[in-house]
Amino acid sequence: GQTDVHIADLLLGFFKFYGQKFDWHKDAVDVARNGKHNSVSAVLRISDPVEAGVDLAGPYLNIRRNLRFRGEMRRAARMLQRGAAWEVFKRRGERSGCYEEEQL
Repeated sequence: GQTDVHIADLLLGFFKFYGQKFDWHKDAVDVARNGKHNSVSAVLRISDPVEAGVDLAGPYLNIRRNLRFRGEMRRAARMLQRGAAWEVFKRRGERSGCYEEEQL
């Protein structure tokens, strides 16, 4: 239905933003401050909206995981742009865009 189209558009926008537009070296995700704020870091930072100064992503993301995560955001955006069905995201086949192929 029409709702599905809007959800797909939102999901595509999310993946495109974090995979292509978001500056992972300069910005941090911060829902308490209009979505982002400046942060100098080599990996994605997600500010805790309840406890100031706490990075929710810090314990989980190292540089390697960060690169893979960003690559997966890009891959998901490409797949949605091509009209891939949700079931495709659950499979472990296609991996173009993963960190292995985008090493610096």
